[in-house]
Amino acid sequence: MSKQRQILQLLHDGHLSTREVAAALHISKSSVGDIAKAARLAGLDWEAASKLSDDELSARIYRPGTTRRSSLIEPDYNHLYRELKRADVTLQLLWEEYQGQHGSNAYKYSAFCDRFRNWNKTLKLSMRQIHPAGERAFLDFAGHTVPIIDAHTGEITQAQIFVAVLGASSYTFACATPAQKVQDWVLCTIAALEHFGGLPRLLVPDQPRTVSARPDRYEPTAQRLFAEMCAYYNVALLPARPAKPRDKPKVEAAVLLVERWILARLRKRTFFSIAELNAAIAPLLTDLNSRPFKKLEGCRRSAYEELDLPVLRPLPAQRMQLYTFKPARVNVDYHIQYLGHYYSVPYQLVGQQVELRTTTTTLEVMHNNLRVAMHPIKPRKGAFTTMPEHMPDNHREHLQWSPDKLISWAQKVGKACEMVVRWQLEHRAHPEQAYRSCLGLMRLLRTYGGDRLEAACARRSCHRITSQSNPSSRAGSTSCQWPSRRLRASYLCTRTCAVPITTSTEAASAALTNISQHSQRIQMIDNQTIEQLRSLRLDGMLAALNDPATTIATSTLPFDQRLSLLVQREVDWRDGKRLARLIKNAHLKVSTASMEDINWRASRELDRSVISNLASCDWVRHGRSILLTGATGCGKTWLACALARQAARQGFCVYYTRASRLLQELHVAHGDGSFTKRLAQLARLDVLLIDDLALSPITASERSDLLEVLDDRVGTRATIIGSQIPHRDWHTWLGEPTMADAIMDRIVHGAYKIALKGKSLRDEDEGAAQ
Repeated sequence: MSKQRQILQLLHDGHLSTREVAAALHISKSSVGDIAKAARLAGLDWEAASKLSDDELSARIYRPGTTRRSSLIEPDYNHLYRELKRADVTLQLLWEEYQGQHGSNAYKYSAFCDRFRNWNKTLKLSMRQIHPAGERAFLDFAGHTVPIIDAHTGEITQAQIFVAVLGASSYTFACATPAQKVQDWVLCTIAALEHFGGLPRLLVPDQPRTVSARPDRYEPTAQRLFAEMCAYYNVALLPARPAKPRDKPKVEAAVLLVERWILARLRKRTFFSIAELNAAIAPLLTDLNSRPFKKLEGCRRSAYEELDLPVLRPLPAQRMQLYTFKPARVNVDYHIQYLGHYYSVPYQLVGQQVELRTTTTTLEVMHNNLRVAMHPIKPRKGAFTTMPEHMPDNHREHLQWSPDKLISWAQKVGKACEMVVRWQLEHRAHPEQAYRSCLGLMRLLRTYGGDRLEAACARRSCHRITSQSNPSSRAGSTSCQWPSRRLRASYLCTRTCAVPITTSTEAASAALTNISQHSQRIQMIDNQTIEQLRSLRLDGMLAALNDPATTIATSTLPFDQRLSLLVQREVDWRDGKRLARLIKNAHLKVSTASMEDINWRASRELDRSVISNLASCDWVRHGRSILLTGATGCGKTWLACALARQAARQGFCVYYTRASRLLQELHVAHGDGSFTKRLAQLARLDVLLIDDLALSPITASERSDLLEVLDDRVGTRATIIGSQIPHRDWHTWLGEPTMADAIMDRIVHGAYKIALKGKSLRDEDEGAAQ
């Protein structure tokens, strides 16, 4: 408690006189009176004084002191500091200039120097660092380099000098390296750890780009190879702050010693290789570590053996190999490409991003920091290295088949089946191309039985017999395929064969007559014409020419009618391929849904006139939306997919997605910088089908992303939205009123609203099945 507080307390609570307070506190009576008077003038009584701290009480009682003004002019210390960095500039010179400028108002030389040194001390605050034994190793490159002369060409390159030092003992390591790349950093660091004979807990380099992929004062990110090295040797990385050499003073001092005691001694020598330079550095490094300390007992070597060596952790049994890293994406054939060779990975990773970690002899495939595949490096370009465990089960089974095994299987079914299998194997450019057709026959055997499969093979020549008269045009044409799926079904689903098996020979004989006539006409079309059709990609015309049924049926027609049929076949072919591509790219959840199969039961309350109007796809051309709502299982997704498929039939680009998945994709796009590109892709779609809207709460960022998607489409592109919640409740689900109004205006305005009712179709289908 301060004297002022004690005086006020005794005067107030003790009811003592000024003399008695002075005697109790062993101070003069006048001092007590002065303090009591100052408190009264400040308006302080004991009740108010008791609530103040000692400093606040003193500030209230005593007036603040006034600084005595001096006629002397203070020097410009910043100017002095900058000028002293110039060569040959001294404080004496600067004082004379200062005195010449201010004359009698200037400080004398001694006061001038004292005041500048006191100011300068405020800039150079250093912390005494204590380094526990075995804790840290500091790493850096020296600023000086050593010239290396190529003995063959005379070219001169500069060798870089790497320096490492242990914190507790200052035990130093130095070596030469061609450059300062990340591989050089890693190799030199490994050599330093081997020179130390153990592992410290921390490595402290600075933050060049070769070490830190993203230099930062607080959270630097190490280069991948350097980080792998730290993980392999189980040491932590603690880079010094950028432009802060005092974070690693040990190695800064070691660099100075290496430059003075090693490089300076080698300045007159000529070196022709890095190995020769390192051989010259080694004995000088030993001498440096053996030089005695000036202010301590012993040397770096003895301090290392006493302090650091006993606590360093042991090195791994094997030295780390250098890796290179490369991103790759798994192809649809579950292979990745490296230097022209293809290596397999587990088929579950198809389409995913992986990382290749390679050495000179091995390739490792990493996914989510886990090794999923490992192969020896193969130099042959264009070849494949496939491990059976990476293949799907059906692909492994496919590899087990051979032509002899397939023929042996067909013989067990019957002679007609054997003839079909032999024909498939003999009339392909490679027998492996026929495996899929033969495996399809096996599936038909499991479904329909051997007798019906044999009958179908016998009748095959009557319905669609592939061209056997022109073997040169057979490889690569569509005529050597098994009949279409619909035709196969018509063969095999018939309960009673129209032609018994015993008459299959007669049917084949009758068909051979047509084949010979067709062969004569086909021979008139030379191979050059067929190759030209292939080069022009007129696959529809080529298929029509190679189709016996089409050619025989139109043989009596005039040329212009036959040409018209060929052109129409080409148009149909391209329309079919385009439709298949559009439906495939649409990713419809129910790809088989169609307008013709709509369930019109009364309980659903579907308006036929509205649905018929939608089937014309005018709503797509006018950029209008369709809102489908209803309970779970009532068929919203099926009807939405049927409408989208109908749009694809008319050539519109369609895409299906669930609302949660769409919002998640946009959230990820924000992170990888592809958000604008993804919005542009969605804006170009003719029909965007968003299913299961409003199933889960929506965040503010998702709400903003949804508005961006809908705003790009309103009035120009069509949108189908499906939801279990009625559209009038979407405003509540959206939350924030202003954003909800904007989104609802873009969704509801001019949209077709279809509310499906009735019981769940899934329950009815399950009941019917039971």
